[in-house]
Amino acid sequence: MVYRYMSERNTIRNHSIDCIKGIAILFVLVTHYKWTTEEELTLLFPYWIDMAVPFFMVASGYVSALSYSEKGIKEIGDCYRADIIFSRIIRYTVPFMVAFFIELLVYFWLKSNMRDILIIGLGTDNLSFINILKMFISGGNGPGSYYYPLLIPFPFVFPVIYFLCVRKGLKGVYLSAIINILYEVLKWAYDMNEECYRLLIFRYLMLISFGCFLAIRDDYKMTLEKAACLLLSGFIYILCVKYFDIKPIITEYWSGTCVFACLYILPLAFLLFRINFPRLRFFEYIGRASYYIFLTQLVYYQGAEFIYQIIDCRVLQLGFSIFVCCFVGIIFKLLCNGIIYWSKGTISCLRCKNAERK
Repeated sequence: MVYRYMSERNTIRNHSIDCIKGIAILFVLVTHYKWTTEEELTLLFPYWIDMAVPFFMVASGYVSALSYSEKGIKEIGDCYRADIIFSRIIRYTVPFMVAFFIELLVYFWLKSNMRDILIIGLGTDNLSFINILKMFISGGNGPGSYYYPLLIPFPFVFPVIYFLCVRKGLKGVYLSAIINILYEVLKWAYDMNEECYRLLIFRYLMLISFGCFLAIRDDYKMTLEKAACLLLSGFIYILCVKYFDIKPIITEYWSGTCVFACLYILPLAFLLFRINFPRLRFFEYIGRASYYIFLTQLVYYQGAEFIYQIIDCRVLQLGFSIFVCCFVGIIFKLLCNGIIYWSKGTISCLRCKNAERK
C-alpha cells in the first residue's frame, strides 16, 4: 500500500516546529555551560536538556518531508537532483565555513594571549593544511562539533528514509530503527572508535524516520499503551546508564542519546509535533536561526573561560552566554542568508550566460 502524501495543512510552515527548535537550541546552550556531572544528574538533564539534539533530528525529518512535498517530489530519483543536493549542502556549509574560520582566529588569539586559561582548543600545535582540513571535515572542535558532519550526508540518506515511510508507513520507521540498531551492533563488533561513531548519521536514523513519518501521516494516532511502553522503556534505559552507572555493551558511546534511550522522546515528540502552539514569535525566530546560534556557540564556548573570569556569578554567566549566542546567531543568520542568495544568483547568471553562448 502506498500512503498518501502530506495533506494541504502540512504543506504550510508549521510554527510549532519552529517553537520546538527554539526551545531545543536554548537547551543546547544550557548543556554546554560548565556543569558538573552531579549537577546535571540532580537537575535531571538526561531527561530533558540532553534530548535537544534528538529533538532536532526528529524536526529535521519532519521539515525535510514537508519540503519534499512542497517540491512535488514523487520519485526517489527526483531527490538527487543537483539543485536540491547542492542548495542543501550550500545552506549548511557556507555558515559553517565562516564559523570555522572564526574558530581558528579565536584559537590563535587565545593561544598567544591567554596561555594560562584552559580552553576547548584545537588540541595541537601542528596546524598544517592537512590537520586543518581534517578538523573542518570533523566539524571543528567546539561543543557539539559532530553536528555539521551529520548534516552533509543527510541529503543523500534522507530520500531512502522518506520513501520507506511513504510506501511502508510505520513499517518504514521500524525498518529504520532496525538499521539504526544494526549500526550499533556493527560498531561494537568492529570496535569502531568514538570519534568516528559520533560523526555518522546512522545513529539517528530512527529519530529522523519518525519525524518524517509524522509529517507524512498527519492522521496517525499513537495509542496510549504504545506511548507508555516507549516512554517507560527509554526512561528505564536512561536511568540505568546515567544514574545506576550500568555500562551497556553495544551502546557504550553516547549511551544517553542512543537509539534505546531515544525511545523515551518518541511519544513526547508525537505529542509536541501534533500540538498547535500559540504564536510565540520569540521562540519561532530563535528556532529559525537555530543552526546559526549553534555555530555561534561552537566558537563562543571555546573562549568562555575568559568571560567567566570577568563575571563571577554563575547565573549571570549562563544568562550572558545565552544572550550573546542568540543575538550573534541571529545577526549571523542574516549575513549568511545574504551570502547564500548572492552565491545562488551568481551561479544562475553564469548558467544563463553559458546557455546564451551555446
